Amino acid sequence: MFHKHLNALELPRSFSMKVSNISINILNMKFSIIIPTFNNFNHVKLCIDSINKNSSFNHEIIVHINGTDNLTEQYVKENNYLYTSTQINVGLCTGVNMAARKSTTDYIVYAHDDMYFLPKWDEHLIDEINIINHKQFYLSMTQISHKKGVKGNLQHIYFDCGSNLNNLSLIHI
Repeated sequence: MFHKHLNALELPRSFSMKVSNISINILNMKFSIIIPTFNNFNHVKLCIDSINKNSSFNHEIIVHINGTDNLTEQYVKENNYLYTSTQINVGLCTGVNMAARKSTTDYIVYAHDDMYFLPKWDEHLIDEINIINHKQFYLSMTQISHKKGVKGNLQHIYFDCGSNLNNLSLIHI
């Protein structure tokens, strides 16, 4: 079992986990993270920054740019992220599928451009993959929202870090 309190420097070079017929080499763990975006540069940049800041492993980031978005295209090029683009907004499904074709890893994580990845998110995801104990699965997340749930509507975890980028507070994260 993977221990969350070990860091990569403490692990032997050949460390891996074996759960039944699944073996995940922790030192080489990598997800392809697909992020479609449409004229949302500030959000997609924050999303990617959160991945880089809060991941325990280096992941492949692939952005799909819907429509013309020069700032996002310049950003992904300058930072050597993989990307696909279309001149018009072809929608989430087409954009995600185009980007997924560039994936080089065994696992794909689909994210929206306004998501923020929390510390050690990937360690927790690996734990869940190992609990599942096979390679055919789909995992979903629970949304954290600055708004309290309304009875009868989809309930979220309430945690107020702000309602937009202008009043975003990451102090408690």
